[in-house]
Amino acid sequence: MTFKNIFLFFACFLLGLTFTFSAHAGTESQDTSPKDGVPRYVETRLIPEFDSAVAGQTLTIAIDQTMVDGWHTYWKNPGDSGEATSIEWTLPKGWKAEGISFPTPIRLPSGPLMNYGYGHHVTLLTALDVPDHITGDSATIDATITWLVCSDICVPETTHAQLVIPFAKNGQEPKATNATLFDAARKALPENVAWQGLIEEEDQNLILNFKTDSDTVAALAKAKDMYFYAADWGIILYAAPQTISVKDDTLTLRLQRDSRALSDLTSLKGVFQYTTENNEQKSVSIEVPIMGKSPAVSGADATLAPSSEVPTTFIQALFLAFLGGIILNLMPCVFPVLSMKALSLISASLSCP
Repeated sequence: MTFKNIFLFFACFLLGLTFTFSAHAGTESQDTSPKDGVPRYVETRLIPEFDSAVAGQTLTIAIDQTMVDGWHTYWKNPGDSGEATSIEWTLPKGWKAEGISFPTPIRLPSGPLMNYGYGHHVTLLTALDVPDHITGDSATIDATITWLVCSDICVPETTHAQLVIPFAKNGQEPKATNATLFDAARKALPENVAWQGLIEEEDQNLILNFKTDSDTVAALAKAKDMYFYAADWGIILYAAPQTISVKDDTLTLRLQRDSRALSDLTSLKGVFQYTTENNEQKSVSIEVPIMGKSPAVSGADATLAPSSEVPTTFIQALFLAFLGGIILNLMPCVFPVLSMKALSLISASLSCP
């Protein structure tokens, strides 16, 4: 079966899961909030770091979100289900928007699934690049922020925000709007480190070996609750146990593989989190290059196993959809998320050559 066929098959499977038992789930799986476009479960604010913009410089913007108790939003890789917060800008000519920087998430287990996200409060950071030449006294910035918030049900929410950002006059220093908020948001981001890493695949496991300095190794040897959040979907099984060890000068992560090929990526990225012996929680952003788009960059030469063309029948899809519906029948909050995932997968697969 080709990767594209697998993609389509899995998407149909997810759609089947959504519809097979959605009627039985009843009102438990539905969003019953008023349809007036007003977010009910997440309060969102768009806050510039400074009260004015300077030509040729970058202005950091905070997306500050507070959730109703018991509700959560999602990380950039939401895990087994969910959707990350996104933002669409309408900018003046010459302005450019950067991507969102997500703080280290928390684990959100849900039955047999493992999701990643945030509860109660989170501050996401993004930035706008101001052009070198600006005219007028200010710029008007429009943004549409979209997120999925879940508890026993999942609700997609959207808010629109507009910022009127004055331009700093000659010699005028911009003033911070909320230094405490931005300092806390930056501290919540994983630290960028330059650990040297290698990737191997062995018996349906992905093995990551990292070499780092002696002080870090000594700290990791005494650490607890170590965990790796993969930044890319489909590479590892999120709910599977992770075996993490430190020996000599090497940190080793043994992670159970999912079905996505490493050749889809140029590097494997993620966040490694641990708790020190002093109960201080730390997280670092790590990246391992995938050399030559091969599934392994160390050890014996490895190649991707050739795939054989196996036709997927409609009967097979219906059977697996029926089976999956039984399994997820007691988890109604998953249905709307699965349908969103399925439509996204179908769109992606049809765009592939």
